[in-house]
Amino acid sequence: MKKSLHEFQPRDWFFWFHNMELFARMGIVDKIPFLVQKADELKEMLAAGKGFFPIKLYSRPFEQWSVYTGLALEDSWKNERWKYDLTFRSLLILKYAGLL
Repeated sequence: MKKSLHEFQPRDWFFWFHNMELFARMGIVDKIPFLVQKADELKEMLAAGKGFFPIKLYSRPFEQWSVYTGLALEDSWKNERWKYDLTFRSLLILKYAGLL
């Protein structure tokens, strides 16, 4: 979590999305300056992507569901559909964090 979001590899993103969504749902993101900073970084990335999450991530955990994981909502990540899932997750985090 200490790295800049710009330094993340796909596996880092997977765990970051998972953990930040849980923190946001618990209502603690806006109470911890470090987490607010990470959420702000995410907002900047979305702005740079014209409202969409800008990084194409290829990692098995993103595309499959199991009892514990799964970020894919689209049935296929072909034709840029990955953007929708990752943008949705980003906006979900920001909404629950009270930063939208």
